[in-house]
Amino acid sequence: MSGQKKEVDYRKQKAKSRAAWGVAIFFAVFWLLVALIPFVFMILNSFRKQFDMLSQGVFHFPDPWFFENYPNIVKNGFFGYFFGTAILANIAMGSIVQHLGWDWGFIMLLAACALAFLFISFTYREEQYLVKQRK
Repeated sequence: MSGQKKEVDYRKQKAKSRAAWGVAIFFAVFWLLVALIPFVFMILNSFRKQFDMLSQGVFHFPDPWFFENYPNIVKNGFFGYFFGTAILANIAMGSIVQHLGWDWGFIMLLAACALAFLFISFTYREEQYLVKQRK
């Protein structure tokens, strides 16, 4: 009789394991979609002219497809700025965390956020000034 009970327990465990894997796969696919949808929108909207998103809407394919944005990125040196900033930020953050610890890394991130707000305020004031001059 005990051999029969072990077989039943094995079947229950197997069913629980399958259910757990099913739930895990469901959440993994859900999270993959949540992560990929903004990336897909970004790629699709990169093939639009500057204000086409306002007239056509975000959820439509670009009409017509505008491929000139990518040569403009290469021509204006975006990749040099991007990789330079990414490498510099990673080296700085890594060295601060390695030498001073995670607390100082967090403090550095807070300081970077405060500086970003400060610089955005300067840019906003300049932009408002330029808008007033155009009118």
